[in-house]
Amino acid sequence: MVEAKGVVVETSTLVYTGSHDIALEHLFGILRNRGVSVDVHWIGSLKGLATILLNESDLAGIHILGLDTGGYNIEYLRRYGGGEELVLIKGFKREQGFVVRKHMSYREAVDKLLNGELRLVNRNPGSGTRLLLEQIISKESEKRRLNLDTIRNNIRGYRDEVYTHIDVVRKIASGEADIGIAIKWVAEAYKLPFIHITWEDFDFITRTDKGGTKKIKEFINTLRSREFKEILDGFSGYKLCKDMGGIIYIK
Repeated sequence: MVEAKGVVVETSTLVYTGSHDIALEHLFGILRNRGVSVDVHWIGSLKGLATILLNESDLAGIHILGLDTGGYNIEYLRRYGGGEELVLIKGFKREQGFVVRKHMSYREAVDKLLNGELRLVNRNPGSGTRLLLEQIISKESEKRRLNLDTIRNNIRGYRDEVYTHIDVVRKIASGEADIGIAIKWVAEAYKLPFIHITWEDFDFITRTDKGGTKKIKEFINTLRSREFKEILDGFSGYKLCKDMGGIIYIK
């Protein structure tokens, strides 16, 4: 929204910042077909949240794991950010895991990654996927009685960073990397082995004063639409939520 001579004027483009997601790409396609212009920036969950707090975007997609609680999004927001400035729009669930080139167990994947036997392709700092990896590393550091920097320095490719799940899987498929974390749908699209880590909540954040704008309302209507639900239902590694499109006020 912009101000012109003291009058608030709603801009027509929906500016999205935040986490990358395949199903969300399809949702934005539906929105554009409905006449809504969408400007998309895949910058990760935390940076997306920051742009909302700074009033630089309209909507952010997040999947932020609370390291203390193990829950997603709402716990983090209530502890660290936004207060009454933010509202959460419930999204969907998706499956995250290790993508590899050769079949192995979860334990094998973690051990070989931390021992330097597998080359990692990592996600960008601030992404929810990067936070998930950091939780795994943190737990292993306690188990091995090693500090975090020692473990990070032992991981080959730790500083090889990309911005999307597709970029992760492409590097593994091409042989540039051996392992990375990505969603199941992308791993299966490239016919690569997938090792389950968790089901996560992929939700959306907007500002309270933008919740009533036409573009946010149209986004919520599309999120709840039969067309999008049918797309999501047909994707491997995704689950519909009963309260998808529901509003939660951050207090």
